[in-house]
Amino acid sequence: MNNSWTPRKISKIESPDHTFIDSNDRCLFFLEYTAGKRYDFSAGDHFGGNNFISNLKKPVSREGTSEYGYKLQAIRTAGGNLAAAIKEGADRMVCVPVPPSKHRSDPEYDDRMVRVLLEFERQSRKQGHDPLVLDLVEQKENIRASHASPGNRPRPEELAHNYQIRHKEREILIKSGRKYIYVVDDLLTTGAHFKAMQKIILAEKIPDLKVMGIFLARRIPSTTEESEPHSGGGGP
Repeated sequence: MNNSWTPRKISKIESPDHTFIDSNDRCLFFLEYTAGKRYDFSAGDHFGGNNFISNLKKPVSREGTSEYGYKLQAIRTAGGNLAAAIKEGADRMVCVPVPPSKHRSDPEYDDRMVRVLLEFERQSRKQGHDPLVLDLVEQKENIRASHASPGNRPRPEELAHNYQIRHKEREILIKSGRKYIYVVDDLLTTGAHFKAMQKIILAEKIPDLKVMGIFLARRIPSTTEESEPHSGGGGP
């Protein structure tokens, strides 16, 4: 594990980089990903945010290749580091992954964030903590990936329209009595996915819910068009 994973709050300094995040949102991040740079680029935090995100986002079509091991290692690293960093309040939190761009019926469906959170849950329980992981929200159909259309990214309204609550998981949430929902994603770009998730969860009218965000990394914009990693690159 990398003990340098320390949660940081999206503050007034960082918020201009994330269009849809407002002053009422509580969002935490760990690493920084610099847009338009190679996977081996590191700036500011020196913790390899570009390399980590590039590995985590390797497509499932590469399963069985030697490089796919980097993705599996990134999942384990993220889960373990989350467990090491998030202890206070873990017994009251519910972690909800942001769905990927592909519907779960698609062969390219990538459940990386579910797997990260299940590893986080497993490692946390070994340490005596009990976070609840719920795959609460799913997409109705495929939607264009943000990195594939940087000039035409889905907006919160479009994303929310394509999201739906899974009924079994909703019942588990209600029965748990927990009120602190953390929407968890790998990379914070504009904040559109977080706002869409926040909207659809709060629309369930479950009393006293608070919806916050946790991001493995935040994007630092650049002057280039590329704002999220493609599948190339990555490694230890």
